[in-house]
Amino acid sequence: MPITTEFAYHKPQDLAEATGLLARYGGRAAPLAGGTDLLLWLKEGLKAPEAVIDIKGVPELWHLDTKGGVLAIGARVTFTELIESELVKKHFPVLWEAARTVASCGVRNRATLAGNLCSAVPSLDGAPALLVHAAGRPRSGRSRSPNGSRAPSARPGCRRSSSPRWRSPCPRGRRPAAT
Repeated sequence: MPITTEFAYHKPQDLAEATGLLARYGGRAAPLAGGTDLLLWLKEGLKAPEAVIDIKGVPELWHLDTKGGVLAIGARVTFTELIESELVKKHFPVLWEAARTVASCGVRNRATLAGNLCSAVPSLDGAPALLVHAAGRPRSGRSRSPNGSRAPSARPGCRRSSSPRWRSPCPRGRRPAAT
């Protein structure tokens, strides 16, 4: 099924340019990182943004690091990158396991955790694991969609946080002993 909606396409080179474009278009723009939900919504006519802001090339949005036991995950980090991360595997094992269960290998290679959290998909693959690891809630919330899994109802606040943060449940980064 082709995308029949016309929209402006922008591929910003840095975070300042991306945030400027998002501010310029306001709620009439859709950010594109993995695109696994957005492309389906566009094809099915469920979303018709005035502009698509392709953030895949914004280097500031790709980071996966920890400081003081707090994990920061950039908006461009895919589920495959979470699976391949020794940091996530060692210090955030529930998130690592959850990432391994997301859809197919092809989807995991494209889908981002940030997109998964900001979409209105009922599966919300990453959220339960993050709740286990949470010392608070991520800055980006999720609203339940009354229209089913393909209805776009991402909260505008999802666009403002480029790196949600979660604290490791294990003191000093150690995994709990197996029982």
